[in-house]
Amino acid sequence: MLIDRIERKAQIKFKKIGAPQPQELMKSACKDIVTSLKSVSNDCISLFKEASDELIEEIGASDALSRAIAYISGYTQKMKQRSLLCSVDGYVTYIIRVPETFRTMSYIWSFLKNHFSEELSN
Repeated sequence: MLIDRIERKAQIKFKKIGAPQPQELMKSACKDIVTSLKSVSNDCISLFKEASDELIEEIGASDALSRAIAYISGYTQKMKQRSLLCSVDGYVTYIIRVPETFRTMSYIWSFLKNHFSEELSN
């Protein structure tokens, strides 16, 4: 495998990881936004004080700040699950490890139908 040869030649070891999940993306965006919020000049804060006080009164400080961070990050709706292989909404990628070799497509379908629900195997 090419990666193995690169690791040997460079005398390093790559860590294999999957694509980031939606929750991980949200957490990362949140950290960046919190850092940015801390850098806002105190001179600007007074312009937003009235609106923030109203929102805090209406929904509470924690919810108000959480909503503001969510809005700034662009994550205002629950993130849909996506396939890691094709990035299609609503699909999930599964890794199935079995001791036998999949020799034909019918073996795969049979395996899915025997081990998973009809909804999942379809």
